[in-house]
Amino acid sequence: MSPLEFCIPMFPAELLKAGGIGQYVVQELVSVKQLGSHLHSFRAALKSQGPLCILEHFDTPYSVLHHFQTVDQAVKTETLDLLVKVVSGLAVSLATVLSSPSLPAADRKQQQTAVKMAVFLLCRLVESLESAACLPGYVTAPSKVSLSGVGGGVCLDSVSMCCPCVSGQ
Repeated sequence: MSPLEFCIPMFPAELLKAGGIGQYVVQELVSVKQLGSHLHSFRAALKSQGPLCILEHFDTPYSVLHHFQTVDQAVKTETLDLLVKVVSGLAVSLATVLSSPSLPAADRKQQQTAVKMAVFLLCRLVESLESAACLPGYVTAPSKVSLSGVGGGVCLDSVSMCCPCVSGQ
């Protein structure tokens, strides 16, 4: 697989349009009905292949973002959990990848692309969750996502951390 360049877009919809030569574009916008099975495949790939599976499964969490307003809360939560695991796994190996002179350039590029993809998706998903939580009348059960292994045992409470309008800060 030839490594594609992942350029962080100004607007997520830009990833649906053909980019330059060698630039990543979304291959399949997964329908809301199919997201459950695609998330299951993404989870299985994460277990068997590790966090680099984001290179093959980017389109699934991107589709969750694309359909965010109509996607079930459980799908959003599962996507958040998977992306946190991917970013955590990539963070563990990042220092080694960046400092290893013996690592082939293609492997280094692949790792860097995976980091950019995963962080982009995680940031966009958190932004979407924050925006939704700040809407008047939005009610959700508090959920906690543990980021153990990334800078210690950080815990994000989706209700209190999202914004002052929800947390009362």
